[in-house]
Amino acid sequence: MFDRVLVPLDGSPRAERALDLLPALPCRAVLLLRVTSAAGGRDAADYLSPIAAELAARGTPAEARTAAGDPAERIVEAAATVDLIAMTSRGRGAGGRLLFGSVADRV
Repeated sequence: MFDRVLVPLDGSPRAERALDLLPALPCRAVLLLRVTSAAGGRDAADYLSPIAAELAARGTPAEARTAAGDPAERIVEAAATVDLIAMTSRGRGAGGRLLFGSVADRV
């Protein structure tokens, strides 16, 4: 069993698909993370709160945390306090990752 699982979310339906994995992952708690610019912190907290409440209602305590800065760097920092990261990738392929970069690859 995992003690804590980190689920980084960017507000997209694709990122939220990682939440679908949680019932299959035995874990005691979930850390939801939204990385934004410094100005977007309040909106990020408003976005995460209902997700955390839904997880708690299903029996999995969830902490919602926001951070500002580079997404990959903030995810790696948050990963120091968890056992597993559950996140999705856009699946652009090698060419797309080369041109646009990939947060998942960087993590």
